[in-house]
Amino acid sequence: MTEPVEAGPQTAPAQENSVPWAAVAWFGLLLMVCYFPVLKRLAHDWYIDEDMGHGFFVPAVAIYVAWQRRQSILSKAYRPDYLGLLPLLLGAALLAFGTFGVELFVTRIAFLSSLFGVLLTLGGWPLVYELSFPLVLLLFMVPLPSVIYYQITFPLQLLASQVAETLLSLVGIPVLREGNVLHLPSQDLSVV
Repeated sequence: MTEPVEAGPQTAPAQENSVPWAAVAWFGLLLMVCYFPVLKRLAHDWYIDEDMGHGFFVPAVAIYVAWQRRQSILSKAYRPDYLGLLPLLLGAALLAFGTFGVELFVTRIAFLSSLFGVLLTLGGWPLVYELSFPLVLLLFMVPLPSVIYYQITFPLQLLASQVAETLLSLVGIPVLREGNVLHLPSQDLSVV
């Protein structure tokens, strides 16, 4: 006679849709170490440039948005996609090029490319899709190169000074405009 086999406690099958948190933490730490000089200089630029003071808040907002989507992130199935090694290699090449060429914008974009590559490698396209909005937000923490920045802002300064000159003349205040500087009877104003 055979004895009945007692059913032991049932174990749940391993979840294949869990986020590889250990790998995310490890590669996140590696990214921070590799890009520490770049991120340190970026934070310094946020501190000294009044036009980029919002840079301190951008990563916090991106993390908050990702945190708000955590239920959706945790409910998806993730598999590594080794196509993510391409943006990682691109990030490494951009970091080397930007470091040797002393181009800060390129090194900062290299960090974002590497971050994208790590997420794609570890979680595939579903993870990148879930984090697409926070990743796009991170672009706003990188200052534009000065050449592009002044190409955009200088025409706007001239337009604002022309509008201000017209409005001041309409209300009867004498004004003389030279470029983006308004000369009033009592003071000079620069439109910046």
